[in-house]
Amino acid sequence: MNDAPMMRRPATPRGWMMLLFATLLLMPVSAHAHIELEDSSPGPDEVLATLPSHLRLLFSARIEGRYTSVTLTAPDGRSVALGDVVFTSGSDREIRLRLPSLTQPPGTYVVRWRTAGADGHVLEGSYSFVLASDSAALAPVQDTAAGSAPGAAAMGPAADDPHGHHAEAEPVSGAQDAIGRGLHFVALLLLLGGVTFRVVLLPRLALASATAGVLQRRTWRVIAGAAVLLAVAAVLRLWFQSISLHGSERAWSTELLSIMLTDTSWGRAWLLQAVLFALLGMAIAWARPGRDRAAAVIAIIAVLGLATIPALSGHAAGASGLGRLIIVNDALHVAGAGAWLGTLAVLMLAAIPAILRIEADGAGAAARAIDTFSPLALAGGAIVMLSGVINAVAHLSALSQLWTTGYGRVLLVKLLFVGGVAVAGFVNWRMVRPRLRAAGGVRRLRLAAGTELLFAVLVLTATAVLTGQQRP
Repeated sequence: MNDAPMMRRPATPRGWMMLLFATLLLMPVSAHAHIELEDSSPGPDEVLATLPSHLRLLFSARIEGRYTSVTLTAPDGRSVALGDVVFTSGSDREIRLRLPSLTQPPGTYVVRWRTAGADGHVLEGSYSFVLASDSAALAPVQDTAAGSAPGAAAMGPAADDPHGHHAEAEPVSGAQDAIGRGLHFVALLLLLGGVTFRVVLLPRLALASATAGVLQRRTWRVIAGAAVLLAVAAVLRLWFQSISLHGSERAWSTELLSIMLTDTSWGRAWLLQAVLFALLGMAIAWARPGRDRAAAVIAIIAVLGLATIPALSGHAAGASGLGRLIIVNDALHVAGAGAWLGTLAVLMLAAIPAILRIEADGAGAAARAIDTFSPLALAGGAIVMLSGVINAVAHLSALSQLWTTGYGRVLLVKLLFVGGVAVAGFVNWRMVRPRLRAAGGVRRLRLAAGTELLFAVLVLTATAVLTGQQRP
């Protein structure tokens, strides 16, 4: 059924896996997007003779200043008043906070931080440092450069959020996050598959005009259904993101939603998705006899833009260095999967049943449709495989992380399901397709293609879990 690149020769699947593992082993350079505390001053477990004038934190990737908060707890359990959170001039990863110019008691001080990355993920952590006992009578050392460089911008609860919504934020469960992302991926693949079928495949099937008209209407119904699913996923993800940043009681606060949507990278990506969704809605409404081609052109623009949203609102958005290339690669990964598996879903759900019912030689017309789909599946499978290897290289720094980290183990599960898709596709291509015109051929096609799509759903499920995992 599908002609992914691994299906031309029996030994090819093993070759692809060897290529993947060899690439991970030989190319340990990565563009990590998971945020962690990279450096700080004072540092963890550092012993100080006197307090500095500023607390400095450097993160591994770009952070959202508005949703960044830092607290400092003194040895006696009291909270030390800190200045506003400010970015160091010219940086979107380093922040500074002024410490009070008052004598503080000696002992262990605990720094707790909480921030949101450009991908929308909320992370937090803590560390401690020690103020030596002979420093109680000493005043803080003044650091005139810290936090006062020209262009430093204040943000955080004290400067930008008088409502103090940081304290009310709460985590969203992994299951909730995976549901939102999973629905998003399914809707995207169906949208991409529907538009690909209408623009690329349908004109090449050489069907009777009546059959072609029925398939056009059915395809637009699939696109409309996928658009509804995408809208549901978008609302769910907006809700979950607001809960993680503002808390469930204030998740639908108009003021806070406005801030989140306009002042964060995740929010701006969501707004872009809304604009593209409106464009897609125009195409669906425009899709009438005689205007179908114009609607298809608009739909192409909309769905190609929507294919970039997972990258713009995901880990790739916060990556530095190769971040832009990773965004392009992620978008190609989604587009390739849609052209391959999304189009296969449209074929089996909408096209093949109509062809068998309307065409005089239903089995023959279905076989021709499968033959026409094969080169498209080959191209889509090649894009998915190549972009998947690039993503793995970008997010893993060592082969051992495949089994020593949660991210790597979920990736292995995803690869297992991808192998299931490949095997099912190989069976479809080598065994089912040549016998499609024989008795029982259509029944075997439905069984084999259904198996392939089932594994595809498992791949999407694993992907939804994977994108919520912390990168190694």
